[in-house]
Amino acid sequence: MQSGLATQVRVDQAGTFSGCQFILRTRDGKQLVPIFDNSNPYAFQLGEDYLISYELLTDAVYGCTLESVQPVKILTCVIQENGKLDGTGGIKPERQMCAWTTDVFAIPWMVQLIRQIDPYKITRFQYHSIGAYYFESKRGHYLFDCSGNFMCQEAVGVVNCLLNQDLKDPYVILVRNY
Repeated sequence: MQSGLATQVRVDQAGTFSGCQFILRTRDGKQLVPIFDNSNPYAFQLGEDYLISYELLTDAVYGCTLESVQPVKILTCVIQENGKLDGTGGIKPERQMCAWTTDVFAIPWMVQLIRQIDPYKITRFQYHSIGAYYFESKRGHYLFDCSGNFMCQEAVGVVNCLLNQDLKDPYVILVRNY
């Protein structure tokens, strides 16, 4: 477990439909995906450099389907002065794709979450102009936006994610009876 060591990372685009909002790339090529609880004190910006300390998570729930990513909990984070990348040469960054589906097995980040948490129910919601997906499992309940980015987590029997007034039009897309 890596813990407390200062590591320089650059915030990179994760890619379309990967379920990762972004990745933190270390100088030695490791790809880290930060796992946040319901509060996220760090506002990472694409192309910036940060000095972080982190802890590797072995039992984390995340939707990122990129190969060789390591889920981490950020312990400390300091932006570096020279963080901004120079111009992109007119190349636009990849746009995050949004899944609006009733087939959970057609979306890679959803399949990843199904493997990790074995949900007994998945509900799709309209969330602003995009969608969100609520996964209910014996392990806990999780809310992800339509790109696979983590939004909220709650313990079994505790309802707080669904109190979000912006979640509209629930539609159950998966129910499994065990």
